Amino acid sequence: MEKKACAKCNKEKNLTEYHKQGSGLRADCKECLKANKKKYYQENAEKIKARAKKYREENLEELKAYGKKYYQENLEELKAKHKKYRQENAEEVKAYNKKYRQENAEKLKAYNKKYYQDNPEKVKKYREENAEEIKARMKKWREENSEKIKAYNKKYREENLEEIKAREKK
Repeated sequence: MEKKACAKCNKEKNLTEYHKQGSGLRADCKECLKANKKKYYQENAEKIKARAKKYREENLEELKAYGKKYYQENLEELKAKHKKYRQENAEEVKAYNKKYRQENAEKLKAYNKKYYQDNPEKVKKYREENAEEIKARMKKWREENSEKIKAYNKKYREENLEEIKAREKK
């Protein structure tokens, strides 16, 4: 196998350790190039970030169109990749989702309310097709959160005592 000396570190390395450039190879090896780029970024981070931000702002529509096209052309591959990630990082994903739901409870509540109002047929169809699964999930949730349910009911009874007594008299 042919070898070449790096212009930066002066080590002799296989040709596979060099990036192609034009019709030949770069003078510095991949390792030195990576180190050089890292050093440059550390020294010029603000300038690089500003340039990238300016580019995104000036080319927003083109970037959105490209992203949408890429997503559509690679949908199955992306779905598989995301599924694999979620499986391999289940605990982190679960923690992130829990935190997000807690921080955005009102936003999600409003979104769900609007969705249920706008799509009653879809909601009804889903509930009919998945009745057993929903029932099992609800039963499991009630078993796991029995203390939470008891506390909620106690608080509700305390706050609505007069109304409850009035209903019982009827």
